[in-house]
Amino acid sequence: MAPPGHTVTRPTDDGFYMPAEWYRHARTWAAWPSIPSANTDDYTNLINAPSHLIRTVQRYEPIIILAAQEGRAVVFEHCGSQVDILTVPHNSIRLRDTGPTFLVDGKGGSAAADW
Repeated sequence: MAPPGHTVTRPTDDGFYMPAEWYRHARTWAAWPSIPSANTDDYTNLINAPSHLIRTVQRYEPIIILAAQEGRAVVFEHCGSQVDILTVPHNSIRLRDTGPTFLVDGKGGSAAADW
């Protein structure tokens, strides 16, 4: 329910839609795995895949990493200082399921849907 004096619309009401995965975009978003309280050997194995993916993507376009405060140094260590980090506590690296969905209107406008 919208606060008094505010109107809630659906993105499609305002001309926004979710572009196809191959649609030109400004950057990639990724989430860094949270540091576990135990078993650092498993954590080292866990970060190999995202760090490889991030290093590969950043060769072609900017990337922003969502990471908990305690994970920032590890991201820089494994991905380099050129990545942008947004400090956000989270419990899933699956942004497709938990992150915002970026929308476009085909006229240069953009918006995000928070699920």
